[in-house]
Amino acid sequence: MNTTIQNQSFVRRNQSNQTLLLSALYSIIPFGILFNLTQITVYLRKKFTKSTMSIYYIAISTNNILVLTTVCLRFIAAIKIYDYEENTYIGCKLASFCIRVVFNACTWLNFLLTLDRLVFILYPNRFKFFQSKINVIKLIILMYTLLFCLNSPSFFFDFSIVQINSSNSTELSYICTASQQLTITRESMAHPYRNLH
Repeated sequence: MNTTIQNQSFVRRNQSNQTLLLSALYSIIPFGILFNLTQITVYLRKKFTKSTMSIYYIAISTNNILVLTTVCLRFIAAIKIYDYEENTYIGCKLASFCIRVVFNACTWLNFLLTLDRLVFILYPNRFKFFQSKINVIKLIILMYTLLFCLNSPSFFFDFSIVQINSSNSTELSYICTASQQLTITRESMAHPYRNLH
């Protein structure tokens, strides 16, 4: 009796989760991509390209599109309608790496934008570095390079197949695994950089 109630509760929660994932996949994510493309178009206009701010906003919008795309792939993997398995040999290495890089880059791009504005307001004539578009682009490339290096241990993750035996059936599940040392190394490398700002 108790297991029947738990199973019904699980089925109901799973159906609610699937409905939310589908609605987000077809409504929120496309609007997010569309609005970020609109922002890129606006900041590519001649009026805005005179300052370095347009470079930051274009980089933030481009990164947001990458975030929404990776989230979309995660949603597709979680929705049972589509036959898409995220935890494959390449998926365990590449998906984890890309997700960590673009999610961390969101925070750091906003930090660089804020730092640029702070320097511009407090020291308008002293720091010429931030006034050059080339230097801003180099700074953004340096940030991504650091994020690539810090998240490179993701390439050493592997996938394995786990057999789950339930009362009525046997199910195979694909999971990404790594050694405990590798997981600790990846987190210890990324955590201080993530919390610096």
